[in-house]
Order: sequence, then structure tokens, then C-alpha cells
Amino acid sequence: LTIRGQVIPRAKSIEEQYPVDAGGGLRLSSTLCAFTYMYPGERMQSVIGYANTSQREIRLELRPEVASGLLSVDYPQTIAPGARGQINLGYLIPADRPRYGTIRDAMQVFVDGRSRDVRIVTHGIGADNPARMPEGRAPRCEISENILKFGPVKHNAPEQRLRFALSNTGRGELVVRSVESGGHVTATLRPGTTVSRGQAARQQYGVMSDFLIIVTNDPVRPMRRIRVTAIIEE
Repeated sequence: LTIRGQVIPRAKSIEEQYPVDAGGGLRLSSTLCAFTYMYPGERMQSVIGYANTSQREIRLELRPEVASGLLSVDYPQTIAPGARGQINLGYLIPADRPRYGTIRDAMQVFVDGRSRDVRIVTHGIGADNPARMPEGRAPRCEISENILKFGPVKHNAPEQRLRFALSNTGRGELVVRSVESGGHVTATLRPGTTVSRGQAARQQYGVMSDFLIIVTNDPVRPMRRIRVTAIIEE
């Protein structure tokens, strides 16, 4: 038995289109904007939709809590009843002042001076523009381990160390642009470290469960994330 037909989709409700209830009748399409890689001198744009579901005009305010200094935000200070629109978000890393690694901003949403503890968060990774890499001179970053396991670690034990190797298998010089962690891991690898073609840099780092984010000038895969696990015991 074969049945053929055309499915006519139903109209989405305003709650489905704008699932975030920010209070006071304001609804948002999202609270997160991920910009992925951002390059010096190139503007990146994104939007978050809004709708006023109330029967009155409302006042909107976005108060910065975490500020990178690179984010521009354009939004209306008042929104008419039933109105819909967009909050425009943009990043621009100055060409003469590159910023590498995680770039993050957070703004708390206030409607008529009140907040439901709703925040708009934007983030991206500052990296070198691969289009500006000299032809035939691209480095290539290779990391020996993606997950490092400390295993059981006593709470009062001395600092624990493991190693991994960061290697350059490309044709150009590899430059470490940024090294970050979640706060519990220390790293001896530093921004500005260079690795010539065919060489490897060995790395030591320490305690608890965390991660390392390493950004290099590898045009194919600038960011690498290494997961670190440990079992902290009494």
C-alpha cells in the first residue's frame, strides 16, 4: 500500500519561535551567540530575535557583566506592544591589535528595570585568518594526546604532572597564540612559543580535572582542546 500526500506544517506559536521568557512580556529566540573563529580586521555579525507579547510598551536594557571590549550591541530601548525585531551583535578585532583565544561577553537582560536572571552570552575564538597564510608555508599542529588521565589523586598529594607533545608537521613555523584552562590546570606552554617544521615541544602540567585550550596559527585547525581527568581522593 503506497500513500502519497503533502504535509502542511502548522504555524509555530510565538512561544516556539521565541522560547526564552525574559519576563515582562519579552521573549527571546535564544540567549547564546557562538561566533566560532574570529579574525583580526573582519567584522562578525549575529542576531537574537525578540518579541513583546504584552499589551504595553516595555523598556529593554542589557547590562554588561563580562565585557571583552570588542562587542558592539544594537537594540531598541523601548519595544511597542506586539512588536518583533532583532538584537544585533557584532565583533571586530582590530587588525593592528590581534586578540587570540576565547573571547566572551555576557549581558543581563532587564525589562522595565527588572530581571529574571536571564543573560545573553556571546563567545568566539580569536585566531589568525587562514586566507592570509602565505601559500605553501602553512604550519600544521599535531598533539600527541587528546585526553590525559591522572587516575586517583589524593587530596593532599603533591603536584601531579603529565606530559604531551605538540608537534609541527607542516611547512611553516608554528606559533602558539593562546593557552587557556578552566582554572585547575597549570601549563608551562606559553603564547609566543614557536615550533619549527618537524620539531616538537614537550609540555608538563598539573592537578585536578580540567581542560586546556590551545590556539595556534595552524590555518586548518587553529584550536585544540585537551581534556584532563583525575579522581581526587581523601
